[in-house]
Amino acid sequence: MSINGKLQDGSMEIDAGNNLETFKMGSGAEEAIEVNDFQNGITGIRFAGGEKCYIKAQVKARIPEVGAVTKQSISSKLEGKIMPVKYEENSLIWVAVDQPVKDNSFLSSKVLELCGDLPIFWLKPTYPK
Repeated sequence: MSINGKLQDGSMEIDAGNNLETFKMGSGAEEAIEVNDFQNGITGIRFAGGEKCYIKAQVKARIPEVGAVTKQSISSKLEGKIMPVKYEENSLIWVAVDQPVKDNSFLSSKVLELCGDLPIFWLKPTYPK
């Protein structure tokens, strides 16, 4: 995966039992973690060394169970592959709101664990000007 033009390792973990998906990209000071909570329709995002945590709304869905053979197959097919990301001029960008969330009781324990003691800000979609 390319982060700021630099090739980084990434991993994805699926927890079908809790309806969660976790992406980890980069490492150390350049690590970014994204937790997709499909049960509650919330994505949590945290950047290493950052002073804020971010959430955005997402589709509520049910993750299907993935068998061990399928997991291994997917893993080996993607290992070492570079997956290009194309920037579309009219793509949405996500911008943080000015004030942090005051009541975080609607967030899952996994998103709260991701964010720790950091203030949590909603991300809102917008189009570039």
